[in-house]
Amino acid sequence: MKIGVIGAGKDLPELKYELANEVGKEIVRNKCVLVTGGCFGYPNAAVKGALEEGGKTIAISPAKDEKEHVGKYGFPLEQSEIIYTGLGIPGRNKEVVIVFNVCCVLLSICDDI
Repeated sequence: MKIGVIGAGKDLPELKYELANEVGKEIVRNKCVLVTGGCFGYPNAAVKGALEEGGKTIAISPAKDEKEHVGKYGFPLEQSEIIYTGLGIPGRNKEVVIVFNVCCVLLSICDDI
């Protein structure tokens, strides 16, 4: 099963990072693959957790290649696999949703924690 983690792609306070990281670990512990849009923030924290557990991650990048992924979008390369779509961010979002079976949306609604 592929589980998508989507949410804010920006820097996180430590507690939120730890929570997202634990989500990634739990996905792997349950023998699932983590799918993200390849950005920083919640998705990347989950990726780091998944990789720490020895799991597989797939990033669906808006870029057409690695150079654009890093240069134009400033996205990390820490992934098991990156699929370059060349669709830009709005177009890539549809592709992310098509790939996963279940979605975990991590939002910044818990700003008090």
